[in-house]
Amino acid sequence: MTLVVTIKKSGVMIRSGCHGFKPQLYPNVTELQINEGDTLKITCMSKGYINFHFPTSNARGRTTSQPDIIPEGRSTNKTFIRSSTVFGDTGWYCCADESKRITNMTFKNHNEQGVTWIKPNIKVNGLKDMTVGSKLSLKCTVKVRREALYNIFWKIPNNMTSRIIFNNVQEVAEKYYTYDLITSELIVDNVTFGDKGYYECQVKSSFNKTKSTHTYICIYDSNKPYIHLTSNNKNVYGNYGDSVTFVAYATACPTPNFKWVDNHGFRIHSDPSLGYSILTKYNESTLSMSLRIDNIKPFNRGFYTLSAGNIAGKKELTFHLKFLDKPRVWLNTSYPKGYYSFNESVTFACHVESKSKFNISWTYKRHLKFKFQYIDETNKILRLHGMNTNETSNNAESESIVMISPLGRSTIKCTACNKDGCVNKEHDIYVTDGVPNKAFGVIEPKTKFYESQNISLVCAAVIHIFSEVLWYDNKNEKIVDSERIHVTFKETNYTERAILSITNVSRSDERDYYCVTKNLYGKIREKYSLKINIPAYFVHVNMNDFAIIRFAKDPENPVYLLCYIGGTPTPNITWFKDGTPLESSKQFSLEDRNQKLVIRYLLERDSGNQELYIWIAMIVWFITILISLLMYFYLKTQHAKFKEKKLLEAGSTNFKEGAVDLINPDLTVDEQAELLPYDIRWEFPIEKLRLGKKL
Repeated sequence: MTLVVTIKKSGVMIRSGCHGFKPQLYPNVTELQINEGDTLKITCMSKGYINFHFPTSNARGRTTSQPDIIPEGRSTNKTFIRSSTVFGDTGWYCCADESKRITNMTFKNHNEQGVTWIKPNIKVNGLKDMTVGSKLSLKCTVKVRREALYNIFWKIPNNMTSRIIFNNVQEVAEKYYTYDLITSELIVDNVTFGDKGYYECQVKSSFNKTKSTHTYICIYDSNKPYIHLTSNNKNVYGNYGDSVTFVAYATACPTPNFKWVDNHGFRIHSDPSLGYSILTKYNESTLSMSLRIDNIKPFNRGFYTLSAGNIAGKKELTFHLKFLDKPRVWLNTSYPKGYYSFNESVTFACHVESKSKFNISWTYKRHLKFKFQYIDETNKILRLHGMNTNETSNNAESESIVMISPLGRSTIKCTACNKDGCVNKEHDIYVTDGVPNKAFGVIEPKTKFYESQNISLVCAAVIHIFSEVLWYDNKNEKIVDSERIHVTFKETNYTERAILSITNVSRSDERDYYCVTKNLYGKIREKYSLKINIPAYFVHVNMNDFAIIRFAKDPENPVYLLCYIGGTPTPNITWFKDGTPLESSKQFSLEDRNQKLVIRYLLERDSGNQELYIWIAMIVWFITILISLLMYFYLKTQHAKFKEKKLLEAGSTNFKEGAVDLINPDLTVDEQAELLPYDIRWEFPIEKLRLGKKL
């Protein structure tokens, strides 16, 4: 069983809490409010033995009163008593069976360090300027989260015994939190001269966090009011475009009313857009009044007046703004850069305007390795244009141009002087052997990268500006050495370098790499996208052994010439006709990144050059000869076959019929057997032939 007990301390209510099990508590309520100093009495009854759990003092500032538990021994009926409660006794009081374990004991936001504080506000009843013998009443209001421990107190000019302090607290409920609105009132009757000064209201938390505010109270004799104005500098000098400030100090009571008047007799109101800013500030018993004028021009020269008045009278203080027309000097922005390459010649132009005669001078200093050490090398300046002295008395204007070849970090300065003074403009020069005209970056490789090469990427940062150079991968992780990838560091006379080396580079190494460096303002990074180049190669073309014959315009049948090419980076494709680049027109158009040439129609002049005609003629002649030879050999072969056939037919006829008329009676028969006719009756069938059989 739990019970919330809230102790009200001058209306302050703070809660904390714990959680346990549920025996019966008396009084039978979930929240009990009592005043600080009253007695807290809680009775708990259960069927088993019980124990109390309650707020106690801790090392973080919580202070509680001494409790009494009756009876002290084991019991099923116990009473918890705090005879004189204090503010720290606020919290959760738990009664639980002793066999049960309290698993969670917390203080509900009691010691939360993120307490919301609102700055106290002092309200003075009556005037801040008071006469001797009158009554002073100051009220300080502050809003604090209800669960915060705090103290509110006053710091006063002296330890007066006549002061009275009243504190009042009101509960304010907002959307998410409940606040205490605390009002502390300080009353001093019959004030004296010793009561003048600063009154400060302070609110302090248990974690020594303090918020405060103050006000100044002036005490004066009603018969002797006073006012005094002084200034340490009533003559103020300003140059064109400067900001000047008039400062006056007032010792007065009652507090006077102040008014600033400009050089033309008009009252000045604080308005930064018009260049006027008025500031009032208390310092002990002295009040300072200041007027700042920004970006002064010649029409601002003259007298400015501060008037102050109270019941003692009126006082005035006059300031004189003297306008100095020093030369106006600037370096021509079309010349200077921040960083220059080694051995680069640098040109600077100094432009000067003045109302009177002036002279121009240059100085050049080269910085050494150690800070604030340098060498004067003005003699290395080469003058290109411009006079040293301009004798013109009205609206003089000139430009001086010089050249220098810086060898390291240096400073060049142009100074112009006239009768009102000197003005100079200087420019810091940094030399880099890394990225041209930049303090930091990846040096662009001079060659393209191809697969299987060993490559290096160099990141350079100018010395004295950056402190460290590192390489990171596309996962924002620092690159460390591996079998193929190494990072080395080198320092030149001008830059610090991180060198990323990749052995046997491949397409898998293509990604974004980041070079990271540090300066006074944090980290800076630059991305380098590694791309592996692939030489251009033909993917698809239709112009090999491709010939077109057109005898007239044929717009319905355009010609498509294809030339698809691969490679990294993507190749640029240009079409030529007889050695002249083709451009899009009514007759020709290019599509698909110039990989397709569309010829809508052909004219006679679109034929190829003379060499093409000769080549075509030679091809036709060769084909004609080849066809003739083929026809000759074909006919010769056919004739031989025909002749052989006729001979075979004649031989067969002669074999069957014979040539009896050619038989010579003088010869024997066996010598002329082929002349006898063939008699088929004497033909022996081959199927009846038996080899090896004796007849």
